[in-house]
Formats: sequence, structure tokens, C-alpha cells
Amino acid sequence: MGIDLSETMVTEARRRTHDGSPNLSFQMGDVQALSFDDGTFDRVMATQLLLHVPDPQRALAEMHRVLVPGGLISVREIDWGTVAVQSTDRELSRRFTRLACDELRNGLIARELPWRLRDAGFEDVRIASRVDVAQDIDAFHRWFVQPAMTHFTRIGGFSAAEATRFLDDLDERARAGTYFSSRTFFSVVAARSRR
Repeated sequence: MGIDLSETMVTEARRRTHDGSPNLSFQMGDVQALSFDDGTFDRVMATQLLLHVPDPQRALAEMHRVLVPGGLISVREIDWGTVAVQSTDRELSRRFTRLACDELRNGLIARELPWRLRDAGFEDVRIASRVDVAQDIDAFHRWFVQPAMTHFTRIGGFSAAEATRFLDDLDERARAGTYFSSRTFFSVVAARSRR
């Protein structure tokens, strides 16, 4: 069962799995108020979700509630404070990282997951990290870096000239073979107590 607040996202998930498994379904829903009975699921997974949620603790409590005793939760988030997009102008690179983190509702949620999961009643919290590095223009650049610059310009974080200079510099670095970006993912797995 996949849920999302967005009807567009639910429709797209259904489209992509139209010939999928009969036990796979999608519906609109709010992770902060799940419409499932207590103990409905053996496993719950949330990927890049909690950074957007107004009340992440409430969301984790709901995920705990719908898990069976001993059920597992897996949460995966980017630590947006670690995003690095290397520009020749180091100050612009640092500003990009700061804004990338600060303009998200919960940009540092990855750092809070262990204690938040314990506070929600989970135990046996395990953490793994992975750093994704790009040495050329990649999907992250297209779906995050470029649109972020439009937003950062709109809010006054970058002037239009700085945004153009930053993106042009990244394009030039890609042509020259010196492009670099990275982001750190944290995957946290925990169990609902069997009690």
C-alpha cells in the first residue's frame, strides 16, 4: 500500500504499475493521520518523506501504530546540510548548501531520526549512510540544483546574476571534467517493540 497526499503522485504510481502485482495498491493519505487499523502492516517504509512533513514526530507515531509488534520501519532521508555542489566561487557553493538545507521544512531530519524513532517507541535503531557523488551533470542536478536556483533567486538568496554565474560555472566544470556534487543519504531501520 503506497500513500501520498498528492492525487497526481498517486495517479502516476498507479500508471507506472498498471500491470503490477495484485497485492500492490495506492491511495491518497496523510502520514500524520493514517487511515489504517492498529497493527495492519509488517513493514513500513518512508523515503524522503519526513523532510516535508509539518509534524514528523506525529508521522512516526502513526507509522509505529500501524505496525504489528516486532514490525520494522525503514526511513531514508538526505542530510541536506551535507549537500555539496562545487562551484569555482566557494562562497556561492556554501550559500547553495545553506539554502538547500534551510529552505526545506526539515532539512536536517536525517540527524534527528535515531532519537525521534526511540521517542516514538521504536527500538533496535540501526543506521547506515551512503554518499552519492556525481562527477558530471546528473539527475540530481536537473531535478534539484537547477530548480533550486530559480527558487533561491525568487527569495533573494541569490541575485539573478549570481544564479546565472553559478549554473554557467557548473556547466563549464562539467565540460572541463571538474564537476563535483555529493549528498549523504541515511537509512535508519528500527523495530516496534514486541510488547
